[in-house]
Amino acid sequence: MKLTLLVAAVGLLVATQAIAQDKKFTGYVIKANTEVVEGVMLVDGYSPAELMAFIREDCASGEIGALKYLGQPQKKRGHVFQKFQTSCLGGPSPRIGQTSTASVEVERMPDGRNMTEYTYSVSGNMLYSRYIR
Repeated sequence: MKLTLLVAAVGLLVATQAIAQDKKFTGYVIKANTEVVEGVMLVDGYSPAELMAFIREDCASGEIGALKYLGQPQKKRGHVFQKFQTSCLGGPSPRIGQTSTASVEVERMPDGRNMTEYTYSVSGNMLYSRYIR
């Protein structure tokens, strides 16, 4: 999966009621064949520390690099998004599924909890799972 797939998913999620209410969202892709993690976050949403905690939890080794912002923030449908990059050793966490690539989206629910959605493939089958953190 490429970052463009993630950005397309972000475009669909931006219109949801939960984002409009609490304005906290991030999405990123973790791959086993590269240490680079790329993603987007809603500006003034999750703090960098919260974002890094999500990525650390989804990284197989839990070892992640420093957060680096890519380019200038971009405005889309009334929201401002910032692309970012970090690193993850070992690819996606095995608790996500036995996959080499996982697309992760996290958004704040109206009750204050975080909903995490994983999209990944196993043996050529696309799978989806949702967790409340």
